[in-house]
Amino acid sequence: MEGKRKIIDLLNSNLPEPFSEEEKRILDEWVTAGNEEADETLLGDEEKMQAIEKEMLAGINERIDGRTSRRMQGKLPFLRIAASIALCCAAALFIYYLSGKGKADYITASASQGKVMQLLLPDSSVLWLNAGSTVKYPRTFGATRDVQLVNGEAFFDVRRNEQRPFRVFASGINVTVLGTSFNVKSFNNLEEAKITVASGRVQISDSSLNLGTFSRNDELIINKRSREHYTRTVESGNVIKWRQGAVNLYEVPFRELILTLENAYGISVNYDPAFFANCRTTISFHTSDNLNQVLDMVKAIYGLSYRIKEGKEVILETDQLIQPCR
Repeated sequence: MEGKRKIIDLLNSNLPEPFSEEEKRILDEWVTAGNEEADETLLGDEEKMQAIEKEMLAGINERIDGRTSRRMQGKLPFLRIAASIALCCAAALFIYYLSGKGKADYITASASQGKVMQLLLPDSSVLWLNAGSTVKYPRTFGATRDVQLVNGEAFFDVRRNEQRPFRVFASGINVTVLGTSFNVKSFNNLEEAKITVASGRVQISDSSLNLGTFSRNDELIINKRSREHYTRTVESGNVIKWRQGAVNLYEVPFRELILTLENAYGISVNYDPAFFANCRTTISFHTSDNLNQVLDMVKAIYGLSYRIKEGKEVILETDQLIQPCR
């Protein structure tokens, strides 16, 4: 739609008289129609494109002949040349718009299960993406440096630029910095989002409220549904060690532990979420550890048993008479 508006503005500014109200109405209908498939079909038909150009030029010449005063008669050749140039520019812009080259160019990056990915952003900031996570960002940053954490966990080491704020968007949360390092964890199927500051200062807000400015070792935890939030002090160095494969979970919901295991080992875990609804877990392990070793730790904490089916599915079995967390 924006590309079509530019075409209209270009033509309107180069014609002897501006568009009439009726012409504006017709053009507005074309702009708002949004029929991209028809536009693309038209783009591929060279004969139709040439016919449209001739029709547009004929219409422009007719307007010049019918609306030009005697004083302007001597300038008719120049007006026709100006109209032709405007038409060529508009046609070029029209093709550019239809080809999609005028649209923003975004990169979407995903880290598969069992993998941690490191990315160099357009401003030379560095991003680490944890297993099972996805980010989206423009190929070239503009006045602001915006990154969307679509799902998962990412650590950002931001190159300082006081003229161009760096912003991360995740689950309705906006993290804004000039130059610092911080961790954002917001998996779509977890109720909580966490922002942990490793260095510098970070400003955090949601759609309706400024949540404050946070410093090193501050961790903000937000319930994505109720928007309730609280802050705690953590050792940020331990939180971000997942980049080297070291997992340190502190008082996390049981579901977060399960998701971490699934992403780290590329498995699926079959269990009863309601049975562990009130459980919070503190545990540390390394992704190079054998899966059985980690499951043995979980077994010792909760008194459950497990079995591994075909190497990819873990089934947690519990004694339904004993509630592990009240």
